[in-house]
Amino acid sequence: MSTDSEARAQALELLANHHEFPGMFEFRAVVLPESKSATVTAVAAAVGGEHHVERVTERRSSKGKYVSVRVRVQVESAEMVLEVYAVLKAVRGVMTVL
Repeated sequence: MSTDSEARAQALELLANHHEFPGMFEFRAVVLPESKSATVTAVAAAVGGEHHVERVTERRSSKGKYVSVRVRVQVESAEMVLEVYAVLKAVRGVMTVL
């Protein structure tokens, strides 16, 4: 069983091995439709403002109950990526963070 600090260290290592920092990173989440705007705002705030957001795309589920949101932003480090994920998990209406 790994501790939270071990899991964080492993996540940081994976991010560092598969992404270049600083650089662009795409966050994906499945949200309730009414939470789309709050999700994008939360990501933008976590990375330092809307000027760091390159692109936002969305796709509604077939019945319209959920929205898949992708937010591509400039991040400075692997640590920042984990911070944004933590922020996303706290947004009301976010069902899953990918």
